[in-house]
Amino acid sequence: MRLISSIFILTVLISLNSAEKDTTSRLANVIRKTFKGIDTDQDGDVTWPEYQAYLTRRFGPKLATVDGPMIFGHADENGDQRINENEYIHYITATLGRADIVEKLSESEAALLNDSKHPTSE
Repeated sequence: MRLISSIFILTVLISLNSAEKDTTSRLANVIRKTFKGIDTDQDGDVTWPEYQAYLTRRFGPKLATVDGPMIFGHADENGDQRINENEYIHYITATLGRADIVEKLSESEAALLNDSKHPTSE
């Protein structure tokens, strides 16, 4: 009976580990897609103007001007005035709880896709 219980527990742990890897992979993909949507010139880095434009489109001009510079500064780990993909992934995963990341970034990704289909004239 003990052997059966041990095998069952081991099977559950393996399944949970596999599910965790799938979730982590999905999170990384969603974060990368969002980053690529923010990086409008596709040079691999997000500059303040790109991030400010994203924040303005997604959350409005107040957040972009009041909190935006602070958010950008926290995400820019090396202080080079650019956020690379690794910095962005680290910032997002450190800031948001795991349960919120997919939901919030999926909303952002959908908003970016919608914006690209219906550009606003500035």
